Amino acid sequence: MKKRLIAMILTSILLLGVVGCAGQNKTASTTAPKTEQKSVRIGFPGTKAVLNGLEGIAQDQRYFDEELEKIGYKVEYVPFAAAGPAVNEALATKNIDFAAYGDFPGVVIKSKGIGVSPIALTSNYWNVTLAVKAGSPIKSVAKLKGKKVAYTKGTIIHKYLVELLQQNNMTEKDIQSINVSTTDATNTLLSGNVDALVFVDSTIAPLLASGELKEIASTRNDEKLRAQGVMIGRDDFLKDNPKVPSALVKALVRSKDFIAKNPQEALKIWEKSGLTQDSLKLLYGSDTSRYASYFPISFSQSSIDRLNILKQFLLEQKIIQKDVDITAYVNNEYYKAWLAQGLVKEN
Repeated sequence: MKKRLIAMILTSILLLGVVGCAGQNKTASTTAPKTEQKSVRIGFPGTKAVLNGLEGIAQDQRYFDEELEKIGYKVEYVPFAAAGPAVNEALATKNIDFAAYGDFPGVVIKSKGIGVSPIALTSNYWNVTLAVKAGSPIKSVAKLKGKKVAYTKGTIIHKYLVELLQQNNMTEKDIQSINVSTTDATNTLLSGNVDALVFVDSTIAPLLASGELKEIASTRNDEKLRAQGVMIGRDDFLKDNPKVPSALVKALVRSKDFIAKNPQEALKIWEKSGLTQDSLKLLYGSDTSRYASYFPISFSQSSIDRLNILKQFLLEQKIIQKDVDITAYVNNEYYKAWLAQGLVKEN
């Protein structure tokens, strides 16, 4: 009886030990669940998920990633071959949270009553060029009469074409308009399907530099007609995620500083978007000390005046039906916060 009692006690001790070890092992192997990062989706015109300009530096150097990771977010890049109109549609349907593009579509979407606000002026140097194939008999804007001209409607490209035609006492009725996307723009011209192409320099410049295309006119030669680049966000997303716009602006500020200190390296980074060194020099010029000035981030009175001129053009062309208060559009609570924090400075 005594031996039996001792055996029972020993068995109980062994069982307790096994349970205890199992409990310890379970505790040791259990880790706190990771907090899932929220996504910040940035849409932009393009055919691949590679940004250019100031945003391109922030993407390549992982400034967007680093600043967003600090607050528990990750970035997603969403290109749209159909350019500004497609980006606006994605904003309106909440398929993206921010847009990085020209000033034209930003004013258009605001006029439609969609809640968006600019968080930064990413460029004051967006150029558009009218080009023809090398060897084309077309040597001036006036020679476009009756010709097939390709461009993307509802964009800064469209605006420049209208202004060029107006300068030559012409309208879109004097040409055969062909609407093209980023994907097929240059091929449409090179294949001979159209006589001329109006498009952004980032697309045309490589072919100008190689000699395949010939420039007829460009905003590089007319500062008043240049477009500006903006980053805008959906108001509902900004309200629900108040730390995100600040993180993006910090990334852009770091990018501008990088360009100022490393202009040659910036050129190499921009090559990743498909641009050659020759085409980049055509885009930005050979004076690398000026590069950082092309990416102001802050809105000056001059940039606001240019937005007002743009708005007036959109109203006159009936591209928008409702007026937009540009001062209120720019001087939003988010931008005021950047000024207060010293992230940007008023020019």
